[in-house]
Amino acid sequence: MSKVVGIHAIKDRQNLAAEWLIKSERGLSPEEKNQLYQWFDESPENLAAFLKAAELWDKMGSLSRLSELFPLPNKDSQRKRKIWQWGVAAAVVLVCSTLTSLYFAAPDVMALLQGDLRRVAAESKQSVLATVYETAIGEHSEVTLADGSSVVLNTNSLLTVRLSQQQRILSLARGEIHVDVAHDTTRPLSVVAGDSIVQAVGTSFAVKLNDARKVDVIVTAGKVLVGTRATSSIFSPAMVVPALPLSSLAVGKGEAVRLGEPAAAVHAVSAAEIDDRLSWREGNLIFRDETLEAVMAEIGRYTTAQFIFVDESLKQEVIAGRFKAGDVEGLLAVLRENIGVAAERTDDGRVLLSYM
Repeated sequence: MSKVVGIHAIKDRQNLAAEWLIKSERGLSPEEKNQLYQWFDESPENLAAFLKAAELWDKMGSLSRLSELFPLPNKDSQRKRKIWQWGVAAAVVLVCSTLTSLYFAAPDVMALLQGDLRRVAAESKQSVLATVYETAIGEHSEVTLADGSSVVLNTNSLLTVRLSQQQRILSLARGEIHVDVAHDTTRPLSVVAGDSIVQAVGTSFAVKLNDARKVDVIVTAGKVLVGTRATSSIFSPAMVVPALPLSSLAVGKGEAVRLGEPAAAVHAVSAAEIDDRLSWREGNLIFRDETLEAVMAEIGRYTTAQFIFVDESLKQEVIAGRFKAGDVEGLLAVLRENIGVAAERTDDGRVLLSYM
């Protein structure tokens, strides 16, 4: 079953908000802006904390006192698990209440926010409901959205869903999903992952955001359009997603593409390969003549164990078979019996792999 959690405890959120405000006052680099956008994407409460910090800044009138009040975050703080939903209108009220403080206390921040207020205020006229879904390492979960679409989340995935009368937006912060889109030509469904947008009106496809922030897309039914999103807004960049032009790169049934590459190329994928790559939806992992290095990297997504190759030549051993996702002991037993691989566990959670 999926778990829906907040990313930071309340104290940590306040600390991070103050730190971001300080950085914003002296000017953000493009990389820092993207990091700030991602933090806003994680939870609308992050944006609320950021604006509240700006209000406190004005009341205290001192950067040094602000730093003393909000020390650096405690990385060991416990995550508080909860389900949360929010409306854009509430964010607009908070923005307006701190507008004057922002203008006098941090003109750079004010200038950054000013251009977004009209757009967000206009959006608040419609009901926008955001829900966050998260799976832990080793979990997968299926949810049915209010529009009738179905989403399956793979291991260690974090997804924010925003539905309105005009748009359906799914922001994938990490992990992998498969979406069966309820048909609606007047309200496209967009998956935002990294700097990429995958958009459809009624189809089925999978989106995976890998560690290098590349986005893998596989279409299992219908057709999707793919494009690149703008990151000019300090508000969640996934709040508004324009309809992609028909001239955008199209990916059809039985095709795949990796976005984020210099020249993304669509290529055909066999039905068997699609079944293998999406077998995680049934809790399985299927490998066909893949190196042990690639297999252990994939298995590692479903467990907290860290696999270390003591014998480097082991990496090139070829593996084929079906395994239960997260069944590390079963996999190690197969490797021991078929290849002669010894696995030694350490107290710090590592698994050392070597020839017997």
